[in-house]
Order: sequence, then structure tokens, then C-alpha cells
Amino acid sequence: MKFLKQKFKKMAIVIALTVLMPSCSNNGETEKEKPAEPVNVELFTVKRQELTKHYTASAILAGKEEAIVTSDIAGKIEKFLVNEGDFVAQGDTMALIETADYRLELEKAETIAKERRLTFKRLKKLKEKNAISNSDFDNAKTNLSLAESTLSQALLNLERTVVKSPMTGEITKRIGMIGKRVMPGELLFRVVDTELLKMLVALSDKEIVHLNRDDNVEIKVDAWPGETFPGKIVSVRVSPDSKTASFPVEIEPQKDRRLKPGMVARVTLKGQVFKSLILIPTEALLKRIGVYYLFIYKNGYAKLREVEIGMRLGKSVEIKNGLEENDIIVKAYSTSLKDGSPLKPLSKADKGEDGEKAGGKIN
Repeated sequence: MKFLKQKFKKMAIVIALTVLMPSCSNNGETEKEKPAEPVNVELFTVKRQELTKHYTASAILAGKEEAIVTSDIAGKIEKFLVNEGDFVAQGDTMALIETADYRLELEKAETIAKERRLTFKRLKKLKEKNAISNSDFDNAKTNLSLAESTLSQALLNLERTVVKSPMTGEITKRIGMIGKRVMPGELLFRVVDTELLKMLVALSDKEIVHLNRDDNVEIKVDAWPGETFPGKIVSVRVSPDSKTASFPVEIEPQKDRRLKPGMVARVTLKGQVFKSLILIPTEALLKRIGVYYLFIYKNGYAKLREVEIGMRLGKSVEIKNGLEENDIIVKAYSTSLKDGSPLKPLSKADKGEDGEKAGGKIN
């Protein structure tokens, strides 16, 4: 039994030596651990920035001023002098309504008015001589007044057979056809001032508090891709729409003949201004169990730091706590990075680019 114990003891010593031998050099010294290879990284210097929050909305462009042209009389359309898309000046003739009936009315009114003028003139002389009663004279006076009124209306009706434009603009709608009988108040044309347009967008109460009349805006339309048209805020309603609870905001583009009523437009408005923001590229962050971290560049090594984030702005994110201006961070996190990793910063030439600034519009 004593012999077996001594044998097992010798075997344990041999095994231990076998395990330790790879860590020993031929001269008996412990082999040093090889240093970690530096990780190539792109760095980003933290700077405070000022950003403006932007709101976007869409609406249909419409004429700021437009007129609905209707017929003032009953009659058949005799002739159209303009078509949809034509430009008219104020007072231009747009259509003619048949005049035959109105000329007859005018002739009849003129005849009756002439007769009653003569009658009134004769009775006036008799009244001066007290040869007629007051009632007879008053009747003659009333009859003359009615005849003159009828004559004036007949003249006006004849004038109304010529339909004229009440304003300068473009004809966006023409209704009816030659020979069609129209009634008073029936729609014939719509005329729009195409040089001065407007668009009405709906914004929330949180958005309108940062808007002011005459603020500049940017407008884009599908018809002119890549083009931006300047404009301004004309008015911000103080009361919301009863159905949507949104506030109508009227926008007026600068005059540009390329813009037409009916075009779909998108407007970008400048809202709240944020000052002294710290923004970094979103790709710099890593998340562990709901907590955000990033790597600080410190004396050639990566140092893990916890941060608190705020708004996300496109490819950037706001850092509310954990960073100071002029801190240098690793711009893009990778799995090869660890706390304490040696770093090799890439130059602009290594990156093949000029780098970029964190930020962007707040939408």
C-alpha cells in the first residue's frame, strides 16, 4: 500500500510539470504575453452646435385671389370668346348672351318712359294752375319714377348680356356650351390670379408656437424636381379647426410663373431653435441592457463611457450627459473594440474622404 501511494505522488508531480512546461522558456524564464494589435478607428471631435427644428407639410397650391363668374341674367349663350387656360385682364369680354329679348324690353321701356315724361310735364303745368288734384299729380310722378326705373333695369340687362372678367388672371374653368340657356347665378367661369398663390397647411399647437408671420419657408413641387421656391408665412390662425384640432397656416410663395394652382406642394418651415447641442454620429453608440455607451479616445487607448441620449436627428443623436465639448470619440463602434484597446486613428487620406459633421435638420 505504501508503495502505491508513492507511485501516485510521483505521477501527480509529472502531470503538473507537463502543464507548466509550455509557459517556461528553455532558460526557465516565463514567456511574456504579446501586446494587442491597435484597432484602426476614425475619430470624431465633439463640438456644440445650434440647430433649428423644421416642420414639413403638404398642400395644394391655390390662387390667393379668385373669382367665380356667373350669369346675371337668363338667356342663351351666343358665343364664348375665351377658353380654359387663357389669360384675361380685368374687364375683358369672356362670353356673349343673346340680346334680342333684352333689346325689345329696352325699346318698350324707352317708349313708356318717353310717354310718361310728357304726361308728367303736362300735368305739372296744370298743377301750377291748380287745375288738377294733388292725387292726380302724385300718380303721374309715381308712374314716371317706375318707368325710369324699368328703363334703367332694361339698360342694365342689355349690358349684362356681355360677360366680363372681374379680375386679371387665368381661366381655370369654363362651363356651358353655345346655345345653352343659363339662369341668373349659374356658373360660367372661374378666374384665378395665378401670379399670387397660396397654400394652407395644418399644424399642431406645439408647432405653431414657434412660427411667426413673415417667417421664410422653402417650397418644393413635384412638377419641378430639384427646385426650391422661396415663400413666407402670411398668417397663423389663432383658433384651431373644429374637426381636426389643427391650426391653419397660410403660406405665400414668391411670384414664379412656373407655379400653378392645383400643384401639390411641400413646405418646410423653421421652428424651434436648439442652442449648444452636443451631437455625435449614431454609429458611435453601443447599447447594453438599455444603457448607451461609446468609446472615448484617451492617450491612444479606448475608454468605455456611459452616456445619456436625447433627440435622434437623421444619422446623428443628441448626447445629454456624458460628453463635453472637445472630447474625442471613436466615430463608429465595432465588435473589435474593448475597454482599454489600443487605437490607431485613421487620417483623412486613409479614409479617402473629407469626413463629415454630425447634425442635420430636425424633422
